[in-house]
Amino acid sequence: EYIWGLGFRQSRDNITNSPVLFYDPTQQQTDLFSAFVQGEFLLQPVRLTVGSKFEHNSYTGWEIQPTLRALWNLNAQHSFWAAVSRAVRTPSRSDEDGASGTINSLLNLQFIARGTHQFESEILQAYELGYRFTPSKHLLLDTTAFVNHYDKLRNVGQVGFDFSSLPPTVILEDNNKMYGEMYGLELALHWQVLESWKLIGTYSYLNVQLHLHDSIGSVIGETEEGDSPRNQASLRSLWTLPYKMELDSAWYYVDNVPNQQTK
Repeated sequence: EYIWGLGFRQSRDNITNSPVLFYDPTQQQTDLFSAFVQGEFLLQPVRLTVGSKFEHNSYTGWEIQPTLRALWNLNAQHSFWAAVSRAVRTPSRSDEDGASGTINSLLNLQFIARGTHQFESEILQAYELGYRFTPSKHLLLDTTAFVNHYDKLRNVGQVGFDFSSLPPTVILEDNNKMYGEMYGLELALHWQVLESWKLIGTYSYLNVQLHLHDSIGSVIGETEEGDSPRNQASLRSLWTLPYKMELDSAWYYVDNVPNQQTK
Protein backbone atom coordinates (compact mmCIF):
# COMPACT_ATOMS: atom_id res chain seq x y z
CA GLU A 1 0.00 0.00 0.00
CA TYR A 2 1.38 3.40 -1.01
CA ILE A 3 0.44 6.98 -0.24
CA TRP A 4 2.02 10.18 -1.54
CA GLY A 5 1.32 13.90 -1.64
CA LEU A 6 2.56 17.34 -2.65
CA GLY A 7 2.26 20.72 -0.98
CA PHE A 8 3.12 24.38 -1.47
CA ARG A 9 2.85 27.24 1.01
CA GLN A 10 3.72 30.91 0.52
CA SER A 11 3.95 33.33 3.46
CA ARG A 12 4.25 37.09 3.38
CA ASP A 13 4.68 39.46 6.31
CA ASN A 14 4.95 43.18 6.98
CA ILE A 15 6.23 43.85 10.50
CA THR A 16 6.15 47.15 12.39
CA ASN A 17 9.26 47.31 14.57
CA SER A 18 9.25 48.34 18.21
CA PRO A 19 12.09 49.51 20.50
CA VAL A 20 12.44 46.02 22.00
CA LEU A 21 11.67 43.78 19.00
CA PHE A 22 12.69 44.51 15.43
CA TYR A 23 13.26 42.76 12.07
CA ASP A 24 15.49 43.57 9.11
CA PRO A 25 14.01 43.50 6.52
CA THR A 26 10.54 44.35 7.81
CA GLN A 27 8.89 42.72 4.76
CA GLN A 28 9.57 39.23 3.46
CA GLN A 29 8.10 36.44 1.37
CA THR A 30 9.00 32.77 1.94
CA ASP A 31 8.08 29.70 -0.11
CA LEU A 32 7.81 26.12 1.12
CA PHE A 33 7.59 23.20 -1.31
CA SER A 34 6.94 19.76 0.19
CA ALA A 35 6.37 16.18 -0.90
CA PHE A 36 6.00 12.90 0.92
CA VAL A 37 5.83 9.23 -0.01
CA GLN A 38 5.10 6.25 2.23
CA GLY A 39 4.76 2.53 1.61
CA GLU A 40 3.47 -0.27 3.85
CA PHE A 41 4.62 -3.84 3.22
CA LEU A 42 3.38 -6.99 4.90
CA LEU A 43 6.32 -9.36 5.36
CA GLN A 44 4.80 -12.04 7.59
CA PRO A 45 4.83 -11.73 10.53
CA VAL A 46 6.14 -8.13 10.30
CA ARG A 47 4.42 -5.07 8.88
CA LEU A 48 7.02 -2.62 7.53
CA THR A 49 6.43 1.09 6.91
CA VAL A 50 8.99 3.08 4.89
CA GLY A 51 8.60 6.73 3.98
CA SER A 52 10.14 10.15 3.76
CA LYS A 53 9.21 13.81 3.62
CA PHE A 54 11.04 16.17 1.28
CA GLU A 55 10.96 19.94 1.75
CA HIS A 56 12.53 22.93 0.08
CA ASN A 57 12.38 26.13 2.15
CA SER A 58 13.65 29.66 1.65
CA TYR A 59 16.22 29.44 4.46
CA THR A 60 18.21 26.20 4.12
CA GLY A 61 17.06 24.74 0.79
CA TRP A 62 16.38 20.99 0.65
CA GLU A 63 15.61 18.99 3.80
CA ILE A 64 14.96 15.21 3.86
CA GLN A 65 13.15 13.51 6.76
CA PRO A 66 12.95 9.70 6.35
CA THR A 67 11.41 7.12 8.68
CA LEU A 68 11.45 3.33 8.97
CA ARG A 69 8.94 1.52 11.22
CA ALA A 70 8.30 -2.17 11.90
CA LEU A 71 5.39 -3.85 13.75
CA TRP A 72 5.48 -7.48 14.86
CA ASN A 73 2.26 -8.99 16.21
CA LEU A 74 3.54 -12.08 17.97
CA ASN A 75 0.00 -13.14 18.91
CA ALA A 76 -3.22 -11.60 20.22
CA GLN A 77 -1.55 -10.68 23.54
CA HIS A 78 1.94 -9.53 22.54
CA SER A 79 3.14 -7.06 19.91
CA PHE A 80 6.46 -5.28 19.39
CA TRP A 81 7.38 -2.27 17.28
CA ALA A 82 10.50 -0.28 16.45
CA ALA A 83 11.21 2.91 14.53
CA VAL A 84 14.13 4.98 13.25
CA SER A 85 13.41 8.53 12.08
CA ARG A 86 15.13 11.75 11.13
CA ALA A 87 13.51 15.15 11.61
CA VAL A 88 14.59 18.79 11.41
CA ARG A 89 13.49 22.16 12.73
CA THR A 90 14.13 24.64 9.96
CA PRO A 91 15.05 28.26 10.78
CA SER A 92 12.27 30.74 11.44
CA ARG A 93 12.03 34.42 10.54
CA SER A 94 13.32 35.33 14.01
CA ASP A 95 16.32 32.96 13.76
CA GLU A 96 17.60 34.85 10.71
CA ASP A 97 16.22 38.40 10.71
CA GLY A 98 14.90 39.09 14.21
CA ALA A 99 16.52 41.01 17.06
CA SER A 100 15.44 42.00 20.55
CA GLY A 101 16.89 44.47 23.02
CA THR A 102 16.77 44.77 26.80
CA ILE A 103 18.49 47.01 29.34
CA ASN A 104 19.89 45.71 32.61
CA SER A 105 19.76 48.63 35.01
CA LEU A 106 21.84 46.84 37.65
CA LEU A 107 24.74 46.24 35.26
CA ASN A 108 24.08 49.44 33.29
CA LEU A 109 24.29 47.42 30.07
CA GLN A 110 22.08 46.97 27.04
CA PHE A 111 21.75 43.49 25.53
CA ILE A 112 20.83 42.92 21.89
CA ALA A 113 20.13 39.34 20.77
CA ARG A 114 19.92 38.91 17.02
CA GLY A 115 19.50 36.22 14.41
CA THR A 116 21.92 35.31 11.67
CA HIS A 117 21.71 34.12 8.06
CA GLN A 118 24.26 31.42 8.96
CA PHE A 119 21.71 29.66 11.20
CA GLU A 120 21.15 26.03 10.13
CA SER A 121 18.37 23.51 10.73
CA GLU A 122 18.36 21.67 14.05
CA ILE A 123 18.59 17.90 13.47
CA LEU A 124 16.98 15.00 15.35
CA GLN A 125 17.81 11.32 14.93
CA ALA A 126 15.23 9.28 16.86
CA TYR A 127 15.26 5.59 17.85
CA GLU A 128 12.14 4.04 19.41
CA LEU A 129 11.24 0.59 20.73
CA GLY A 130 7.81 -0.41 21.98
CA TYR A 131 5.95 -3.37 23.50
CA ARG A 132 2.21 -3.86 24.02
CA PHE A 133 0.76 -6.55 26.29
CA THR A 134 -2.98 -7.30 26.26
CA PRO A 135 -3.62 -10.17 28.70
CA SER A 136 -7.39 -9.70 28.46
CA LYS A 137 -9.97 -7.38 26.94
CA HIS A 138 -10.03 -5.50 30.25
CA LEU A 139 -6.28 -4.82 30.62
CA LEU A 140 -3.63 -3.25 28.38
CA LEU A 141 0.02 -2.36 29.10
CA ASP A 142 1.93 -0.16 26.67
CA THR A 143 5.67 0.57 27.06
CA THR A 144 8.00 2.68 24.93
CA ALA A 145 11.71 3.39 25.23
CA PHE A 146 13.46 5.99 23.09
CA VAL A 147 16.85 7.56 22.44
CA ASN A 148 17.07 10.89 20.62
CA HIS A 149 20.28 12.37 19.26
CA TYR A 150 20.28 16.11 18.50
CA ASP A 151 22.78 18.11 16.48
CA LYS A 152 23.15 21.78 15.53
CA LEU A 153 20.89 22.87 18.38
CA ARG A 154 20.16 26.57 18.84
CA ASN A 155 22.35 28.42 21.29
CA VAL A 156 23.11 32.08 21.89
CA GLY A 157 26.64 33.45 22.13
CA GLN A 158 28.32 36.81 22.65
CA VAL A 159 29.84 38.15 19.42
CA GLY A 160 30.62 41.78 20.23
CA PHE A 161 30.62 44.75 22.60
CA ASP A 162 29.74 48.31 21.56
CA PHE A 163 31.16 51.04 23.81
CA SER A 164 29.93 53.86 21.58
CA SER A 165 26.32 53.58 22.80
CA LEU A 166 24.86 54.59 26.14
CA PRO A 167 24.55 52.37 28.00
CA PRO A 168 27.23 50.11 26.44
CA THR A 169 25.77 47.27 24.37
CA VAL A 170 26.51 43.54 24.54
CA ILE A 171 25.72 41.90 21.16
CA LEU A 172 24.45 38.32 21.23
CA GLU A 173 23.83 36.11 18.20
CA ASP A 174 22.11 32.78 17.48
CA ASN A 175 24.32 29.84 16.56
CA ASN A 176 24.18 26.03 16.17
CA LYS A 177 26.99 25.18 18.58
CA MET A 178 25.09 22.75 20.79
CA TYR A 179 24.27 19.04 20.55
CA GLY A 180 22.78 16.52 22.91
CA GLU A 181 21.03 13.29 23.76
CA MET A 182 17.67 12.50 25.27
CA TYR A 183 16.81 9.15 26.86
CA GLY A 184 13.35 8.21 28.00
CA LEU A 185 10.77 5.63 28.98
CA GLU A 186 6.97 5.83 28.82
CA LEU A 187 4.49 3.44 30.46
CA ALA A 188 0.70 3.37 30.09
CA LEU A 189 -1.78 1.02 31.79
CA HIS A 190 -5.47 0.83 30.80
CA TRP A 191 -7.75 -1.14 33.13
CA GLN A 192 -11.46 -1.58 32.45
CA VAL A 193 -12.45 -2.21 36.05
CA LEU A 194 -16.18 -2.35 35.28
CA GLU A 195 -18.18 -1.82 32.16
CA SER A 196 -18.85 1.74 33.35
CA TRP A 197 -15.48 2.47 35.02
CA LYS A 198 -12.03 2.75 33.45
CA LEU A 199 -8.65 3.62 35.01
CA ILE A 200 -5.70 4.95 32.99
CA GLY A 201 -2.26 5.28 34.57
CA THR A 202 0.85 6.73 32.91
CA TYR A 203 4.49 7.29 33.85
CA SER A 204 7.35 8.85 31.91
CA TYR A 205 11.07 9.25 32.59
CA LEU A 206 13.23 11.74 30.69
CA ASN A 207 16.97 12.40 30.85
CA VAL A 208 18.31 15.34 28.82
CA GLN A 209 22.04 15.80 28.25
CA LEU A 210 23.29 18.85 26.32
CA HIS A 211 26.83 19.69 25.25
CA LEU A 212 28.54 22.66 23.62
CA HIS A 213 30.89 22.49 20.63
CA ASP A 214 32.34 25.82 21.80
CA SER A 215 31.59 27.18 25.28
CA ILE A 216 33.36 30.53 24.73
CA GLY A 217 30.81 33.33 24.97
CA SER A 218 27.86 30.94 25.38
CA VAL A 219 24.84 32.46 27.12
CA ILE A 220 22.27 29.62 27.27
CA GLY A 221 24.33 26.43 27.03
CA GLU A 222 23.59 23.33 29.09
CA THR A 223 21.22 25.20 31.43
CA GLU A 224 18.35 24.16 29.12
CA GLU A 225 18.76 20.64 30.53
CA GLY A 226 16.74 21.90 33.48
CA ASP A 227 13.75 22.96 31.36
CA SER A 228 12.19 19.48 31.34
CA PRO A 229 10.95 17.44 34.34
CA ARG A 230 12.68 14.09 34.76
CA ASN A 231 9.65 12.21 36.13
CA GLN A 232 5.95 12.60 35.36
CA ALA A 233 2.95 10.47 36.30
CA SER A 234 -0.82 10.60 36.03
CA LEU A 235 -3.88 8.61 37.05
CA ARG A 236 -7.27 9.16 35.42
CA SER A 237 -10.63 7.72 36.39
CA LEU A 238 -13.44 7.64 33.80
CA TRP A 239 -16.81 6.71 35.25
CA THR A 240 -20.02 6.57 33.25
CA LEU A 241 -23.05 7.37 35.42
CA PRO A 242 -26.74 6.85 34.80
CA TYR A 243 -28.85 9.46 33.02
CA LYS A 244 -26.14 10.21 30.43
CA MET A 245 -23.74 11.67 32.98
CA GLU A 246 -19.98 11.14 33.41
CA LEU A 247 -17.67 11.67 36.37
CA ASP A 248 -14.02 12.03 35.36
CA SER A 249 -11.16 12.81 37.75
CA ALA A 250 -7.40 13.02 37.35
CA TRP A 251 -4.24 13.20 39.46
CA TYR A 252 -0.98 14.51 37.99
CA TYR A 253 2.59 14.54 39.29
CA VAL A 254 5.36 16.58 37.68
CA ASP A 255 8.96 16.48 38.91
CA ASN A 256 11.09 19.54 39.64
CA VAL A 257 11.96 21.84 36.74
CA PRO A 258 15.14 23.44 38.17
CA ASN A 259 15.85 25.91 35.37
CA GLN A 260 12.34 27.36 35.79
CA GLN A 261 12.59 27.30 39.61
CA THR A 262 9.41 25.20 39.93
CA LYS A 263 8.84 22.30 42.31
